Amino acid sequence: MSQRWFIGLPLSEEAERRVARVVKRLKRSQWKVRWEPREKWHQTLVFLGVTAEEQAKEIQRILTALGGGMQFEVRLKGVDTFPRQEMSPKYGERIHGLTMRRLRLRQKPTMVLPKLIYLRLGGNLRALNRLGDTVRRDLDTAKLAFDHKPLRPHVTIGRIEPDCGRAERIEIGKTIAKFYNLDIPQRWTVERVRWYESTLKPEGSVYQVIDEVKLRQ
Repeated sequence: MSQRWFIGLPLSEEAERRVARVVKRLKRSQWKVRWEPREKWHQTLVFLGVTAEEQAKEIQRILTALGGGMQFEVRLKGVDTFPRQEMSPKYGERIHGLTMRRLRLRQKPTMVLPKLIYLRLGGNLRALNRLGDTVRRDLDTAKLAFDHKPLRPHVTIGRIEPDCGRAERIEIGKTIAKFYNLDIPQRWTVERVRWYESTLKPEGSVYQVIDEVKLRQ
């Protein structure tokens, strides 16, 4: 039998309360967004995907080894979307024969259709990336398959519904861009690493904690 597993970091209770305030504020817009419940807020270290159940012992060993790592502090930085709204370059250069002219370009936002809304993370990102590198290296050594996408410091809080129209998606992107540097005065110490199971259901995925280890102080 196969399971969908991933390794991630839970938020502290105080951080969850702060995130809940941000989500409540964003919900006022009544967008077609499926807001993630509190129990799903986390920072993913690595997604294993569909994994054979007989590999559980090896994953358990890797999780236990992560407990030798040190605790570290992270903080909430602001809100963003994926894909995110980017600005076009302000200046460009064009060559005409032997003459190079510097041209001024109009600054103009690129219209994007965001798919999810997330909170940015700051703080000790070096320690966060080091922990992510460690678990990925251990999985590689054990010859276990996993998603090799780079680790992105973020906590997903909402997924835009498939039937959300283009105009509304553009509005969401523009509005969320204003919250990019939202001041969220919340830091917390990452104390635990969790092994999650993700079960797909019609209304969305459901997470269950299989096990966790505590990092050293």
